[in-house]
Amino acid sequence: MNANDSWRWHKYQWVKAFSPEQIKEINQKIEDTYIDEEHNRGADWKNLSSVKMVTYGNIKSLIKPLVEHAYGVGRYDFGYDLFPHEDDRTCNFNTYDSKDKADYDWHSDGIDLPFVDCKLTLLINLSENTYEGGEFQLMPQKYEETIEEFSEPGSAFMFKSHILHRVKPLISGVRKSLTIFMNGPRFR
Repeated sequence: MNANDSWRWHKYQWVKAFSPEQIKEINQKIEDTYIDEEHNRGADWKNLSSVKMVTYGNIKSLIKPLVEHAYGVGRYDFGYDLFPHEDDRTCNFNTYDSKDKADYDWHSDGIDLPFVDCKLTLLINLSENTYEGGEFQLMPQKYEETIEEFSEPGSAFMFKSHILHRVKPLISGVRKSLTIFMNGPRFR
């Protein structure tokens, strides 16, 4: 393994984890049960059309096998101590719309609690139709990497939360994704 390959242990992906029918069912369940919504946050670093918060318990029956596998990968392949994903934990359902030129600039994920760290971020592409733009990128070192496979609806992608990442501007269509933050005890 050369130096540029060493960072591969920072990510994991599932291509076509969900069928088009499952995507529609998950999206409908989210629309029926979300608990909060924010529109056009307007911060300089982020321009999302909407973010709907849904509790894991409300969609658990539809995504549990993938989430359980992701937690296993997090523990055994990444070596992280992770808290179980409780039913009352919220997940973010992000909708990027090309009419808003929606994007999400470079950032890392974290949590503002004294004894907890956000260790892994799990993303699920829940787009029902094709879209252009909206590529997901990581910057694990000093270069950008586009995660082409994540543009496929139904695909899922997990990475270490501290790695810089972004969603490039959407050119046409609507891009939908679910974000699940996987937390554990503070790194020592």
